[in-house]
Amino acid sequence: MSARSQTLLSNGASAFYYDVTRQIYYGNDCPYAEHGYFPGETHKRVLGFGMVTSAHRQHPVLCRAIRGSRNDTVTVEDTVNHLKSWGFKKLTLILDRGMISKDNVEFIVKSGFDLVGLVPSNNKEVWDYITRWSDADLERPQYVVERASSGVQVYVRAWNAPLLGRKQMRVALVLDPVRAANERVARDGLIHAVDTAANPKRLSELREDLGDLAIPAPGRRGFVIDRDGAARERIGDGRFLVFSTNPDMQADEMFRVYFQRDEVEKAFRTLKGQLSLGPIRYRRREHIDAYTTVLYMAYLLWSRTQERLAEKYLTMTVTKALESVEDIHLVRFEAGKQKFEWTTRRSQEQEKIIKLVGAGEFLCSDKSSGR
Repeated sequence: MSARSQTLLSNGASAFYYDVTRQIYYGNDCPYAEHGYFPGETHKRVLGFGMVTSAHRQHPVLCRAIRGSRNDTVTVEDTVNHLKSWGFKKLTLILDRGMISKDNVEFIVKSGFDLVGLVPSNNKEVWDYITRWSDADLERPQYVVERASSGVQVYVRAWNAPLLGRKQMRVALVLDPVRAANERVARDGLIHAVDTAANPKRLSELREDLGDLAIPAPGRRGFVIDRDGAARERIGDGRFLVFSTNPDMQADEMFRVYFQRDEVEKAFRTLKGQLSLGPIRYRRREHIDAYTTVLYMAYLLWSRTQERLAEKYLTMTVTKALESVEDIHLVRFEAGKQKFEWTTRRSQEQEKIIKLVGAGEFLCSDKSSGR
């Protein structure tokens, strides 16, 4: 564990986000590379990278390689064991909905941690909770919560109830009115298009877009619309269920802590973009493990730089900071045995940024040049 992670631990940081990303493997042989899911490339060999970041400033806590065929759900136990072995206690893990299962919930709770997650509405228990209240029961001032990253306001109402095999969970029903309206208009538009379309190709496209609402049936079209199913879906439009294993967690806190998890997705975008994760060509296990350490350190420096920038520039990103200082150059002049080095002149704004991120010591200056 890094010194930074130890600092987070000693300061009592309690919320950590965990997610997995995958990269295509370019090579002949690698113990981590296996056939697995990759968007748009389902038949490629891939390897995964699991990352844990802190909720505070999104510093990386753990980065490790994962075999490409392993489902994200089964990586949770190993991740929790890593955190336990480093001495973390009573922290809250926030996981993607694809990692939520009864077994993972039980393992996390028995490990002494709490879990916050979002449950897909794919079973009767969850659907009963999602449809528990009418829009009128939810759309009240006391239930309004604002999403910090976007300013979008939603309604969130929480209560304690059984869920995922546990007798007592904190459950929060979220209603996003804008999302609900968009979903209803989109569905109604498809149904209207089916009612008026005659072109077979267009009907085939609409059938695919309707999904389960298109029921196979004899006739020219080959399907009919499940009107009752459409009415049921309408009830759940714009609604989803967030839960916490901590029965005392407040509704607004559950909502905010879960939807800040897009920060770990931003970390992956940074790794794949500015920090150039991939293409992966290393073959040996120890080389891949060493590479994950490099990724960890690179993002640690990146997130630490972002933290320093935020002290003076709340909206400036590391990318923008790098762009603002990219025209600074080191000049070296040699004549015989004499050598002079200096950096090009810097603006006051550039000086402030350099000082904030602690990069001044890397810039040479020739005292005689006054630069």
